Amino acid sequence: MHKTIIGVMPRTILVDDKLRFYISDLVRKIIIENDCYPYFIIPPQNVDYIKSGKDIGPMDSEAKKFLYEQLDMCDGLLMPGGNRQFEFDSLAYNFALEKDIPVLGICMGMQVMCNSDNSTLEHKDTPIKNDSSINHFMPDIKEVHKVMINNNSKLYNILNKEEMMVNSIHNYHIEKVKNLKVSATSIDGYIEAVEMPNKKFVIGVQWHPELTLDELNYKLILEFINAAKKFKIENMQEVKIN
Repeated sequence: MHKTIIGVMPRTILVDDKLRFYISDLVRKIIIENDCYPYFIIPPQNVDYIKSGKDIGPMDSEAKKFLYEQLDMCDGLLMPGGNRQFEFDSLAYNFALEKDIPVLGICMGMQVMCNSDNSTLEHKDTPIKNDSSINHFMPDIKEVHKVMINNNSKLYNILNKEEMMVNSIHNYHIEKVKNLKVSATSIDGYIEAVEMPNKKFVIGVQWHPELTLDELNYKLILEFINAAKKFKIENMQEVKIN
């Protein structure tokens, strides 16, 4: 396989009261138009995922092996937005961290990153506060609020901007992080982007760049894809040397 493979974590939707796993067509198109293959990560447990995550039970060694074998084929990991997190989300993220596979987390994908950041008790999602000056759930508006970007961050190095307007489609936020670094906040003080220091590319954003695709958002996604392409080249060189 010569093309770069971008693994995409599945998200859930109910159709006629039946659970379906899917990836966004916008995400699929962006990956393909940049000469990469989108790879749908198949949920690894033979269980009824319509139940809550706690009722499903922990993954056994065979399910983990199935998940890791899929991830081992990927040069990048895209964790999209969604409404339900599963154990395989955090396991996939931690696998990518260990292998230094480039990661882009979007909305809930960023929340998975924060919940996996060594101490879920410190990084729990909490409902958006009623006293916020911004309604953070406005799915039909292209640009809802401004975010302030930390000029000492990888995100700033990519965008070369200290602020930008973003969409906002979430009911939860990250209260604080531990090992992750906060790289952007909303003007009312909420964490809007995080990154993992000392990794090639591990960035999470609370907004949906794939829905806007203006110059800055496209630049962010393209930088992630280019990091995945570089990862593939470096791995191929290591295989040849060995």
